Amino acid sequence: MLTIPRDRSTVDSIQDLLSELFGARDTLGAAAEVLADADDRYICRKLSFQLGGYAADLQQIVSASGVQPAGPRSDHDARQSLSSIQKHIGPNGVLDTAEQTEQMLTEKYEQTMGHLNDPEVTGLLERQREDVEFGDRILRRLKASA
Repeated sequence: MLTIPRDRSTVDSIQDLLSELFGARDTLGAAAEVLADADDRYICRKLSFQLGGYAADLQQIVSASGVQPAGPRSDHDARQSLSSIQKHIGPNGVLDTAEQTEQMLTEKYEQTMGHLNDPEVTGLLERQREDVEFGDRILRRLKASA
């Protein structure tokens, strides 16, 4: 059961992943706000919501271990950055940034799973990572067709 307390090393690894996950969620949410194409906005928004759900799942594991889980940070910087990219580079720049964010998150999942000795948590992270990788593929297709 994923709501049983986990060892400190596992909790620390999840906390690090949570920080990255919230950053990626915020970047995709900001992309959804600045893109002109309705389908691109919808896809980025859905990917952002998906990451938010994954973060909530991981926060439950951390909370069950008696630790205050990492939370979202301000997404103001992500919005400003993507707005600037859109003005200077266009939609492809925003999609490129979103894609890079998904790639970095996939790598963070891999890194986190490599540090864990908890098959149950590793299984959850593997399923989440597969969906993040799928999101990366979607963003690559969007960028290629833009």
